[in-house]
Amino acid sequence: MKFSYQVLKQLIPKIGKPAEVAEQLTMHLFESEAVDSKTLDIEILPNRYSDAASYWGLAQEIQAISGQQFNCPAIKAPKSAVNKSFEVLIKKPKLCRRMAAQYFADVKIGPSPKWLKDALEAVGQQSINNLVDLTNYVTLETGQPLHVFDFDKLEGGVLQVRSAKAGEKVTSLENKTYELNNEDLVLADAKNALDIAGIKGGQKAEIDGNTKNILLTAGNFDGVSVYRTSRKINLVTDASARFAHHISPELIDLGVGRAAELIKEVCKAKVGTLIDVYNKKQKPVILKFNIDKFNQLSGLHLKEDQALASLKRLGFFVEGQQVTSPMVRTDIEIFEDLVEEVTRLHGYDNLEAKAPHLVLRASEHEDQIKLKEGVRNILTGFNMDEVYNYSFVPEHFDEEAPQLKNPISNQLNSLRSSLVFNLDKNIQDNLRFFNRVAIFEIGKTFYKEKKTIKERLMLGMAIGDAKQVTFFELKGLVSELLSRLGLVDYFMKEEKPDRLRIESEHHVLGYVYLQNKGQVSFAELDLDSLLPLLQGEMSYTPLSKYPTIMRDVSLLVPQEIRFATILSLIQKTASKNLQDVDLIDFYEDKKFSKGNRSLTLRLVFLARNKTLTDKEVDREMNKINDILVNELGVDIR
Repeated sequence: MKFSYQVLKQLIPKIGKPAEVAEQLTMHLFESEAVDSKTLDIEILPNRYSDAASYWGLAQEIQAISGQQFNCPAIKAPKSAVNKSFEVLIKKPKLCRRMAAQYFADVKIGPSPKWLKDALEAVGQQSINNLVDLTNYVTLETGQPLHVFDFDKLEGGVLQVRSAKAGEKVTSLENKTYELNNEDLVLADAKNALDIAGIKGGQKAEIDGNTKNILLTAGNFDGVSVYRTSRKINLVTDASARFAHHISPELIDLGVGRAAELIKEVCKAKVGTLIDVYNKKQKPVILKFNIDKFNQLSGLHLKEDQALASLKRLGFFVEGQQVTSPMVRTDIEIFEDLVEEVTRLHGYDNLEAKAPHLVLRASEHEDQIKLKEGVRNILTGFNMDEVYNYSFVPEHFDEEAPQLKNPISNQLNSLRSSLVFNLDKNIQDNLRFFNRVAIFEIGKTFYKEKKTIKERLMLGMAIGDAKQVTFFELKGLVSELLSRLGLVDYFMKEEKPDRLRIESEHHVLGYVYLQNKGQVSFAELDLDSLLPLLQGEMSYTPLSKYPTIMRDVSLLVPQEIRFATILSLIQKTASKNLQDVDLIDFYEDKKFSKGNRSLTLRLVFLARNKTLTDKEVDREMNKINDILVNELGVDIR
């Protein structure tokens, strides 16, 4: 934000040179730069717009930092000389906390005096006429946005703050038309919308060469509402930027009083009736100052009177240990805010370079962090890539998903209840460029429970391959992941033809399922449910000193027979020497008789007390093959 150095010099006559002021502000407040001998460019922090985005607020800070005297103009709001009847109505009190309007008669509109033009041109604003220039200048002085209407153009002598009607249009002073709806706020007379509240004035009651009587207005509008409308209509103004940062309603007193004074002086106007509607007044923030706690938090060694003197220089009211924040300082809420104020004024470069004295405690989420890191290490070892997605999804993806009150876009208006939607999008986007994509994501999902929204930590895995089925590969990776994490007591149960449910100790841990005929497969694991199962005491079995023997068998299986059925029958038939059965290949071909598919199984045999012979394993395999052929009708290939 640009500030005129000459205006600041009028407020602080002994102010340093522009470069010196910029350096002081950078060290104690905001990043600042002297653009030239006339202008300072200052990065106002978002939480300081209410007080510091104005000449008076900035001068208060420079005075506190440098010790130079700040000659703040004493506002002498002129007395009303003209009684005029009109109404000010706030129909949306939640979106407009305060609205003030003052009538002025016989306004002389013409060119601005030189001092006013220079002050505006120094910050890049173009002079329009004395009345409009004064409202812009007072906004820069006090931080309160102002607007003036031609009073004689108002219908019904009413100024009201209301919601726009669906499809209602406002044409701006630049002759651009904006269509609004009932979520937008407008200032209106008895019939028509006059402007978009807190954003832009309209043509309906604009000031022109024939204007004689005016209505000066100053409002305090809800920052979220202004920001949402501003973003929707793609229009950001100085006023909308200020309101979006939640400025104090107390600024209205400064803005209206100062503007009335200057309008009377420069425009030779007669001051009239003032109506101020203030529904819910801002309460002062009062905090108790504790010097011991301050020194402990800041690392400084100040006396109480030194610290409190710093706060007084910043405009705080101090009575004993009670500190009352200036009403325009909306950023002050807790004691730590006072610590920050005194510390930055003292100078961060004056802090001792020493480590803080803290009591180190283990993180409450240490086990969860370790689990996430372990999962990452394992899956990246599987040559999978980690992705990060928004936690937002379209409403149509999951109608039960929690809805956002203030979505970042109309398309992403719900919190995700599953990681699959975004993973599927990642897969489809990347399969256009690669034949194979293997990705995973660790993140929160959300679900409703009564009137609250709860979170769960989930792992999502996805594999897409343009040429081959990925379901069994992903199932194997999930099994290997669980095994490496230390979970052995689990099983996968077929819930649907295209989905397996993963369970352990009566807990559902997740699912593995396929799409697009198996070319894209997904898995989701509930890490919150998995974590307690991994925290028990581990038991170990010594490795057998005898070798394993593996046998592969290819089966031609009818489509209706599930792998789970085959696996169950093999486990019932085989002896205790059968250690493992894995599905290592799945194949479909038009050459096969209708409804058949080829499955290749790998059986692993091991005895704990001796070395198995080939004949013993062959007998086991013949027994298994016979039972599969006779009971299930499969063909051994």
